[in-house]
Amino acid sequence: MIRRRHLPALIPAIGAALAPGARAANEREAPGALMHGTAAFGVRVSVNARGTAFICGAGAETASPGAPVLRAWSIAAWREMAVLTGLRGPAADAAFAPRREEVGFVTTEGLLGLWTPGSAEPARQWAQHPKGYSRLVWLPSGDQLLTVDQSGWVRLWDRSRGSLIRSFDTGTKEIHSIALCPQGRYLALAAHSGPLGVWDLAEPGREPWRMPLGDVAGLAFHRSSGRLFIALSARELLAWMPDGAAAPQPVAALDQAGKLAPWGKDRLIVIGSRCGVFDVARGVMLKPLDIGWNNICSLVELPGSADLLVATARDDGEDAVGRFSTISQRIVREAAAAASRINALAVLPNGSGVLTATRQVSLWSASEGRLLRRYFGHENLIRALAVADDSWRAFSISYEERVGVTALPAPDGTHYSPRLGLDSFDGIAAAPLSNEFATAGIMSGLVVWDGAGPKLRLRRDEADSGALSVAYAPNGQRLVLGLMDGEVMVYDTRSWQIERRFWASRTGAAQAFAFAPDGERLLMAHGGSDALIVEFPSGRPIQVLTGHASAPRVVSWSPLGPGIAIGAEDGAVYFWDVGTMRPRQRLDAHEGAVTGAAFSPDGQVLYSTSEDGSLALWRVTDGRLLARIINLRTGEELIVYEEGRAIWTTAPDDHAVWALPSVQGPSGRSIVPRVLQAPRPVAQLLSG
Repeated sequence: MIRRRHLPALIPAIGAALAPGARAANEREAPGALMHGTAAFGVRVSVNARGTAFICGAGAETASPGAPVLRAWSIAAWREMAVLTGLRGPAADAAFAPRREEVGFVTTEGLLGLWTPGSAEPARQWAQHPKGYSRLVWLPSGDQLLTVDQSGWVRLWDRSRGSLIRSFDTGTKEIHSIALCPQGRYLALAAHSGPLGVWDLAEPGREPWRMPLGDVAGLAFHRSSGRLFIALSARELLAWMPDGAAAPQPVAALDQAGKLAPWGKDRLIVIGSRCGVFDVARGVMLKPLDIGWNNICSLVELPGSADLLVATARDDGEDAVGRFSTISQRIVREAAAAASRINALAVLPNGSGVLTATRQVSLWSASEGRLLRRYFGHENLIRALAVADDSWRAFSISYEERVGVTALPAPDGTHYSPRLGLDSFDGIAAAPLSNEFATAGIMSGLVVWDGAGPKLRLRRDEADSGALSVAYAPNGQRLVLGLMDGEVMVYDTRSWQIERRFWASRTGAAQAFAFAPDGERLLMAHGGSDALIVEFPSGRPIQVLTGHASAPRVVSWSPLGPGIAIGAEDGAVYFWDVGTMRPRQRLDAHEGAVTGAAFSPDGQVLYSTSEDGSLALWRVTDGRLLARIINLRTGEELIVYEEGRAIWTTAPDDHAVWALPSVQGPSGRSIVPRVLQAPRPVAQLLSG
């Protein structure tokens, strides 16, 4: 059976994976006091020489267009200090310079730059390589840095002048492992295919050493002796002295192969699910570190501490960075490597609240924007949400192959179905005037549930291709199921027989639905740049909605009828007037793909959520941005705008008004708020 996690985004994901620079490199040791690690996917982490701050960035596979690509964190306070946004492409690698509070970075789109955390813009940036960079290494002096691109070229740069000193072709493409000796003289590079190569940077004309050792998993130089240690995928650890006549020699057998990270003066860590530890001085393997995380992609030591900084690329896309205590043998601090992506949005039918979903479900007051309660329990990122008509139950699905039912606003959490072996749920919908809800899945097909349990009521799998989306008609007597091949199936919910089949698109998936209040029209997003309105249940096309700059991802129809909202991949929300079939406005507040759009029951407010971790509130009459909730990982913060200015902010922990000196706006601009004594309810904002 095919098992998948993110098949709804199959085409974009494949495109990113095949793009130049989309596959980044493996672990390395940086010179001198600078500790630095990078990831094959997801997270890149670097610690400054004083051990007071680290930076991390989302990888090519997870970054959204326009999303922040670099984040600076205080290690002591364990909170974000600064972000760098708006770069050309996701960060492929980044590292603090030795003895400087300056960061060098490269992107998959060919940008090389320098950034001082705290400043809004890079201090310097060059766009030198159309194919994009994959790695960056500082030399010990901090005055020069090396870059590696996907075609195998190495370039040496002068930091102060921003000029190219020299370059050479390694002859090896898609380099994934890199190590620079502590003195900065020898550079070792390896790819999955081809020999290991070592270059003498002090003698540019010298031929490199090339050693056909098989598949190299990781490289690291020993700080004291200068020996190069090589972890092979064949679970063998080798050691080699540059400029020596002898070939690399086996020094230890490994329980598992992995990247290498130096630890202290005489130890190396072999990164894996259980991290092996090699004592270089004694030549023996020590007791492994049981960090408790899978898919560890980066590990660096913290100067002046026995702790390690660990980064993981999780299957559900929620990459994380943690501080691991080698004394207590546990993760003592944890943070999301990027803004927690909001994957789903639902508005309570009674208008009292709004639900958003990350790894947990958050319930917000619709009138004040306060966080009322969080519901925990899902092990993975929540995929979609639906709310029952009575506003007392929320239904959720995630990538853990079961469904959840949450009682609102009771504090007793979420109840789950047993694991039924139904791989993947991708869409969810609540039945009107019923305790029933339905899910759609690539592998599971259509499943109908009793919300009291939840208990499986029935399953139908007549689809010729995987199911992605599901929606009930307003009267509850019909259900539509959207398929990956663009076909739409209409079920009679009284007999659960297929009543009709029609096509939303012949070229894209039927991935989102919204019914008109009368149930006679159906709005669909189908993977292209257009949306489609059809007559229901016949499927006869009525209107094609064009002019979106990127593919529509979510759709919503106002309960009062005249307006529809379409959320797109580029972060824009498009508001259409159904009466004239003309677009009214393009609404911009998000820096990542829109993941949810929903109107308030009275039709006056439009809510939208995004992969950048934000929830926005719009006034429907004129499209004005009323408020935006952004995730700061220390708790959500509500920013309310008036005439485009932030006027107050609240923290959900104490519901207090913050007199912040500045607030970061939607595009990274610093906005100075005029702080009020008390929050203004949304009703007052609507009235002007």
